[in-house]
Amino acid sequence: MFFTLARNCPSLEDVSMENTGLGVKDYFHNDVKYPRIRSVCLANNSQLNDDALTKVALFSPHMEILDVSLCKSHTEAGNQCNRLSIK
Repeated sequence: MFFTLARNCPSLEDVSMENTGLGVKDYFHNDVKYPRIRSVCLANNSQLNDDALTKVALFSPHMEILDVSLCKSHTEAGNQCNRLSIK
């Protein structure tokens, strides 16, 4: 869902996908970078894991804010991107 949205809306800078079930399936099959995305809110996605967070950060190289509040399936390792403001 995240990458489909980003691919179909190339001018997108802010993404809010709270409580969408992101992470239940592997939605991260894309090698395209999304340089315009600056802010991503993935709050309250209980299945969102470290692998998904890594891929979101990797393919959104200019992202500055990532909100993963109330996401319980990631660990501190998933938060180890020092250029981001992670909530």
